[in-house]
Amino acid sequence: MQEAALARAMEAARDPLNVLDSEPWSYYRLDEETISAVVWLYARLLEEEMSPQEARAAHEQWRAIPGWVVVTCARLDDAAKMERAVEDCLTSVQRATLSLWSDNVPNNWVTDMITEHPELYALVGIDEDEEKVLGIMWYGHPERG
Repeated sequence: MQEAALARAMEAARDPLNVLDSEPWSYYRLDEETISAVVWLYARLLEEEMSPQEARAAHEQWRAIPGWVVVTCARLDDAAKMERAVEDCLTSVQRATLSLWSDNVPNNWVTDMITEHPELYALVGIDEDEEKVLGIMWYGHPERG
């Protein structure tokens, strides 16, 4: 069910009124191996700011989140065009998250320190010169243990 909801959300993310026929966003759905690596990166970054126990607790919470999608925006040389592109990308994310909610799939948007970390770019396979990570969309019903 969550996979069908994600497919609908990705379709909703597209802008049917886009007269420029430009979609500066990219969505990278992470596989289990990449999720695991990103979760460890996130925990390591948090451990530098919090106690090891708090980082471990956060790590356990994140491991339970089944779906991770990294959202990027194309980097543009012109500052005004880049600002507009980021707005378009965030509007796209809003459409995707609303679609997930309409399908009763919980989701959350993460935009903290991990989104700027070079290791995230490497783990996901994003060219930092071409794209900027805007955030991570978590989705799905977490497994309960």
